[in-house]
Amino acid sequence: MQSNRATLTLEKRIGHIEKGCHGVSTESRGQSSMNDEVVRNRSLNILVLTKNTGIADQIAQPFKAKSVAHEITTDASHGLKLAAAGYFDAVVVDTGFAVDGETWVSTLRNLESTTPCLLLLNREDLDDDVDAVTNDADDFLVKPFVVSELYTRLHMLARRPRKPSQPTILRFGDLEMNLISHQVVRGGRRIHLPRRQFQLLELLMKGRGRVVSRRAILDRLSDTTFDMGMSGVQANICRLRAQIDRVHETSLIRTVRGIGYSLHA
Repeated sequence: MQSNRATLTLEKRIGHIEKGCHGVSTESRGQSSMNDEVVRNRSLNILVLTKNTGIADQIAQPFKAKSVAHEITTDASHGLKLAAAGYFDAVVVDTGFAVDGETWVSTLRNLESTTPCLLLLNREDLDDDVDAVTNDADDFLVKPFVVSELYTRLHMLARRPRKPSQPTILRFGDLEMNLISHQVVRGGRRIHLPRRQFQLLELLMKGRGRVVSRRAILDRLSDTTFDMGMSGVQANICRLRAQIDRVHETSLIRTVRGIGYSLHA
């Protein structure tokens, strides 16, 4: 993402932070040259996404004491723009955020950002499939946590080689989907898909012909407020087939009885 803001110094960017950002540990321009030197030599620049003031306060003072530049935001969209622009060494995402942490990190990855992300999980999240919850994230901590442990993890993430960015355009045969614009095209015909059917197609496309289990589909399409059940999976497959295969002789979605679904040309 190219933007004039991407070239601003940390001090200049502070003036552009929206109301959602309520904690910034960067010194102002009018401070002494000694403090300016501290700013230039900061070891980390961290974005924290949380609506929990307790977590914000828990992080702010220790980070300031360690000269860690950080911004705390309650605005998911604003945080996504900052993280995608590459301003930060790492991002801390509270799972009690406006959207679930998994969805936010997945959206960031779809924007081709490789900025390391650490999820703060609730203890009950451990009852779920942790690998699925943290799929696109780089690390996680369970709340309540010790700030020194968080600091150590973030240092390690910031120094770890970045993961290669994921493709934003997926292709299978004559079918193409753009993960950024949410456009789907087959044989030159544009196809509009509702959110869940788009997520379902993305899952199948990333499988690249491998069978995707019904359970994996259910986990992907359900959220904290809605569990569609296996009948909902089948219904969404039927709707997706109607859209993808309409006016085409070849059906791309194959049913593997008792297991799940896959794409085949």
